[in-house]
Amino acid sequence: DEPTGNVEYFDTIAEASSYLSTEMQNEGTFWVRVGTDAGVSTLSQQAFLSKRNLIKVTLPDSVTRIQKQAFISCVNLRITELPQSIIFLGGSAFQNCASIEEIDLPILTGITEIQDYMFSGCYSLRSIKIPNGIEYLGQYIFEGCTNLRSVTLPDTLKRIGAGTQSFASYTFKDCTALQSITIPSSVTEIRSTVFSGCTSLTTITINKPENSISGAPWGATNATVIWTG
Repeated sequence: DEPTGNVEYFDTIAEASSYLSTEMQNEGTFWVRVGTDAGVSTLSQQAFLSKRNLIKVTLPDSVTRIQKQAFISCVNLRITELPQSIIFLGGSAFQNCASIEEIDLPILTGITEIQDYMFSGCYSLRSIKIPNGIEYLGQYIFEGCTNLRSVTLPDTLKRIGAGTQSFASYTFKDCTALQSITIPSSVTEIRSTVFSGCTSLTTITINKPENSISGAPWGATNATVIWTG
């Protein structure tokens, strides 16, 4: 459902952020639309930091880069429409966005990794579909997403909990509502604690020969791994 709120149209990200900072003193929620003729190419680090009255953002196709923590702690943000023009999506971009319930990322040309802490603390998140083209899932991406029940992984995925800049793991740490997950045959590495704290996870299905990836069940102490390759 579309969120209800005041629709505001801005020429620049800075104008939108400044406006929301002012309006935080008043009641009301806002849907921000950034103009297509604004020539905006980058959403800067912490551009909308802790804008509690922000419920939706619509970005133009001119935006190609979203820096880390761009929407961190926007606790009422429900919908962000990402243009397919995005070629960089920084870590923690949506961390602690506690009202986001569902994410269906578009195919983002040039992006091969979901970076660390991307959706950490999004405890209302119930489902996510990772698009084709993604090869690496970093650490703590879904940490504390306690309502996450459905995860769809792409056939292009190679490593889980082992992104190009990640050395730890815990990709799905404390996703306590997750009961099952299917891992594509393209995956060649899963870090040993990827599913740590996933207490309801009982079934991990993977289309590979038995024990072809070490460390099973990768921190999911109550899970059975079904090898189907």
